[in-house]
Amino acid sequence: TVKSQSNSKIESIVRNATLKIYEDPDKAIHIGKAIYNDKNNSTADRLRGLTLMADGYSSKRDYKKSLEYVIKANHLADKINDPIVKIKILNKLAAHYQQLKIYEKAIAFLDESERMCLKYPVQDSVKFLLGNGYIIRGFIYKDQLNCEIAINYYLKGIKQYQGFDQNLVNPNSSIAHYNIGNCYTLMGNYALAKKSFNQSIDFAKKINA
Repeated sequence: TVKSQSNSKIESIVRNATLKIYEDPDKAIHIGKAIYNDKNNSTADRLRGLTLMADGYSSKRDYKKSLEYVIKANHLADKINDPIVKIKILNKLAAHYQQLKIYEKAIAFLDESERMCLKYPVQDSVKFLLGNGYIIRGFIYKDQLNCEIAINYYLKGIKQYQGFDQNLVNPNSSIAHYNIGNCYTLMGNYALAKKSFNQSIDFAKKINA
């Protein structure tokens, strides 16, 4: 049972659960639910619980269930003045609508997220989130436009990850390179496709995925 604890303690719990979310999504969901249901926790910590549950269901590919918790988190985020939290949730909403192929809504949330990132006073604090947004755009543009545009956004996203904790960025970097490889395959450039897939494997190995 997760009882009321300091923000830093709960943040650490959520971070550790997130790092192992692909191995044990049910545990992440259980921890997130306990944090959210504890009314003694701060609004920010209860938000962490909701997003952890959302990530757990997303890892299980139950995107509709995951979206329910992200929408709850979005409503709760309006009660606190924390642009970083709001940007994270906007990106999660965009990702879920992309997975559900509701692209118009996904783009709207990405536009709002990018606007908030670019006006944030400490740019280093939002580079990772900006990178996530670019990679989500890559998924959308791959389906809606063409692979050349998608690759450009995947690479823009990867570039934003430079200088961050590798444990944090390795999963997303692996996914981005995998999708770049898919794009090069569709374009018939098999040498670059192979290179991208190998890069994806390298990042995946670092997280034992």
